[in-house]
Amino acid sequence: MPVVSRADCTEIRAEEEYTVAFLGTGTGPTAWSATLDYIDITFAACQGENNENNDLWAYFRRLYLEKKVSADQLAALSRTLVEEENCPYAIEYMMSQKGYQAGFDPNIQDFGSNWKHLAGRDSLAPPGGNLGGEVFDDMYNASSTRIIERVCASCLASHQIIYLRYADGYRPQANILNWLKTSYPREEAKMGKYGVNWALYSTYQDALNRTNPWVCTYDFNSYFPGNCAPNGQQNDQGSLLERSWGGPDGRTDVGYYMESGFTLDSVNRAIGSVIFNGTQIGPFIYGVTPGSFQTLDSGTMYVRGSGLDIWGKTDSGFFVYHNVTNGNLTLKIHIDDWDDKADWSKGCLMLRKSLDVGSPYFATCIYGMHGFGQQWRDLQDGDSGAWNNMYNQDINTGWIMFSKKGLTFTTYLSTNGQDWYAYGMVKTMPDSFASASGYLAGFMLSPNNPGLVAEAQLDTYGYYPYASKLQCAAVPDN
Repeated sequence: MPVVSRADCTEIRAEEEYTVAFLGTGTGPTAWSATLDYIDITFAACQGENNENNDLWAYFRRLYLEKKVSADQLAALSRTLVEEENCPYAIEYMMSQKGYQAGFDPNIQDFGSNWKHLAGRDSLAPPGGNLGGEVFDDMYNASSTRIIERVCASCLASHQIIYLRYADGYRPQANILNWLKTSYPREEAKMGKYGVNWALYSTYQDALNRTNPWVCTYDFNSYFPGNCAPNGQQNDQGSLLERSWGGPDGRTDVGYYMESGFTLDSVNRAIGSVIFNGTQIGPFIYGVTPGSFQTLDSGTMYVRGSGLDIWGKTDSGFFVYHNVTNGNLTLKIHIDDWDDKADWSKGCLMLRKSLDVGSPYFATCIYGMHGFGQQWRDLQDGDSGAWNNMYNQDINTGWIMFSKKGLTFTTYLSTNGQDWYAYGMVKTMPDSFASASGYLAGFMLSPNNPGLVAEAQLDTYGYYPYASKLQCAAVPDN
């Protein structure tokens, strides 16, 4: 039986009159006769729960509440009658039962090459999470064509594949990928005038040759593609991938791709010999896509994350980490850029006992508008402590490092990665911080703002299984 979202339901009300007579002869049924004298049949909407009439689901729900059908019978109906908005989930389930999985591979197209998966949702979401603006800019700069492809499996045929290309030599004020994902900024002045600075195309060849652009009026108050169509306007073909309040919106199963020679180390997620994992600790903000990270063979790492804060008794942010053994150690990292930040956004080089939201930790952090500082949580689910003397200092880059000797931590800063100076207080953690099984070392990011997904570009990560003895000299790279 087909799967449907809704089914009508009809009740039959019949009025009948019969004449039954005893014939006086014979025995059993032959001694009687019956004649239908009158019948009137009325078809009416079935009476469902909460006065939802003419609806089979509501009618069956009423029968269940009246204990006339079982829970198993109601569940059986639900596999066929899936109700409004649930068809995509039913289709996905039925496809999976037959071994099919929705997806799109741009590199099997007979045009272009080196297509990279930038962002997406539902079946077209990138396995490692959506890319951020920092890594997109590097990819965009490395692209020879700078053609972006949008794929939408749930759109009209005219909008299932769209190509976006900016004019040579023009770069919008705002980040292109962040605009496509979030629909912000909604300003022509920041994204460029449609038909002059950029255009949409139905085929890759048209985008490559800049021929046959769509003729439309782009609506910046709508999700991409802004109610545009090949020749005129078409509403409701846009999709919102990320936003600060609520989840995605608009069309489902949407992905963005770009051909670029820029290569991410998406398999090993390693810098040198250190292989990283990434996870969300605590809740992410109001439906915003959780964080992600990418690495390059050159040692660069891009981290983006949402979260409420790294503070108090619980933490909420995206943590990129690897396991380290117990004992003395030194960690360092270079923060090359620090974007989409709020007043107390935090990017922290961290040593943590576990992935629990209330885990003890020590960290040296860069803050949104308050320079560098130290943070810690002495006890499981305890309060946090901090040291900072750079209030109201908007710093976007720098080298940070700390050494652990026993349970004592010393922080160092540098402006060039060679000459280091001690900073902050020398912090000794309590005996309970000792861990025979080791720690989790890495970088944790939290925007501390419900409207942001903060991003950081990092490099020169170093992990050394000893405590540095240097105060004002360089720490060796190996």
